[in-house]
Amino acid sequence: RKSRIRTKISDFGSFIGFKGSEDLGEGLKAVWQLEQDVSVA
Repeated sequence: RKSRIRTKISDFGSFIGFKGSEDLGEGLKAVWQLEQDVSVA
């Protein structure tokens, strides 16, 4: 099984986001994304 995790952090002003993926093998891939609204003061 080949395992690889990638993450990316982005800041678009009032949002912060995280994305990632992992190869689960046998043609399967897990993909996730998390975004949060943040207050910039």
